[in-house]
Amino acid sequence: VFFPPNQEGHNALAESFAVFGGAFLMRPIGGMILGYIGDSYGRKRALELSIFLMAFPTFAMGCLPGYEALGGWSVVLLALVRCLQGMSVGGQLMSSLVFTLEKHHKRDWGLYGSYVLAAANVG
Repeated sequence: VFFPPNQEGHNALAESFAVFGGAFLMRPIGGMILGYIGDSYGRKRALELSIFLMAFPTFAMGCLPGYEALGGWSVVLLALVRCLQGMSVGGQLMSSLVFTLEKHHKRDWGLYGSYVLAAANVG
């Protein structure tokens, strides 16, 4: 839908991996940015921002026009919203982990930390 319909098989696959792989490259940057926000303005605000940064691009991805409507710009917009999602994921896991651990006694950190990490792996 977002790529030219007349591409050869391997080119389309490589472009798809590049667009969706860009989100993984943005994770460390998102972790640094949201970590700074969490330290400066509070963990709750960082967590709220990371949730919004996941919700908005996900909604926008569903509203993106296809290649026939925008041409190459559809790929650029898709890459942009995927990068925003990657930034969100980079900060969301650590923000939720720190936020959870701050609410519980130190002796229970292993238990509650494992809940957060298990939930992240389950989806």
